Amino acid sequence: MKSEHVSRWARVAGGVLLIMSMVEPSYAGPSRALIQEMGSVIGAEEVNVDVDWVGQNLNVIGASDTTVGNGNATVGGIVLSSVNLGLTEHVELRIGRLPGLRSYLTLPVGSGNNYGLTLKGGGFVPGLGVWFGYGSSSLKDMNPSDSAGDGKGSSLRVGTAYTWAGPFVINGSIAYGSDTASVAGAAAPDTTAIEAAVAALYPFRPTLLVGVELDYAKIGVDTTPNKTDLTVLIPALGARAVAGNWTIDAVVALLSTGVGVASGSTNETAKATVIGVPNLRMNYKF
Repeated sequence: MKSEHVSRWARVAGGVLLIMSMVEPSYAGPSRALIQEMGSVIGAEEVNVDVDWVGQNLNVIGASDTTVGNGNATVGGIVLSSVNLGLTEHVELRIGRLPGLRSYLTLPVGSGNNYGLTLKGGGFVPGLGVWFGYGSSSLKDMNPSDSAGDGKGSSLRVGTAYTWAGPFVINGSIAYGSDTASVAGAAAPDTTAIEAAVAALYPFRPTLLVGVELDYAKIGVDTTPNKTDLTVLIPALGARAVAGNWTIDAVVALLSTGVGVASGSTNETAKATVIGVPNLRMNYKF
């Protein structure tokens, strides 16, 4: 009887090890679990390039809406996202788009600068990664006597993620962001954000993982005299494919993505339901 128990647990342990070995390719590079960061860093002397493609427009703010401003919000974008360098086995330098959902959510005001430098550390505790990112920009009008084209912006991002590899790959992350901006010498409202995300992926085969993710962000915009709060909730379905040095994350559906706006006594909500590929990230490891 004991030998049967030993044999059964040996099979279970062997299955877990097999799944973890299947999942290992998904750790290559800094690609996200669907949208957010994973608790891993690239290897020493590795170079990864991330490209984001496609975005989802949300009609969050119209001309007669809250005091946040006029225009839409956009999640994602078509852009070279970042170049990532493995400085050591435990430290990664990212040059480009800052981590987190806030950097992919473009708002009419207080956007700051979503590009900069990010240091990410991992490997000290298995599955745990932390990062610190900062970016700034400064634009001056060609005519020194005209400040209409002047603009400044800065962004700060700190966060942590933990990834657990078992029968499923579970990834959770939490982050804080702060943005400041000014246009034509006048300060735009400061923006702060707290973000949280959790994702579960299942390895159907060594080169393909599918999963679900829930992203949440609460963004505060200092629109004196009122403070405007925006809440973003994104349930997503997606997949990760690994082919050689390529890692591809595709969000194939955003289910009733919602952005709520609360300013003073005004409360409004914008929603979007998308079936398709509203966000795609391609990562290549050199």
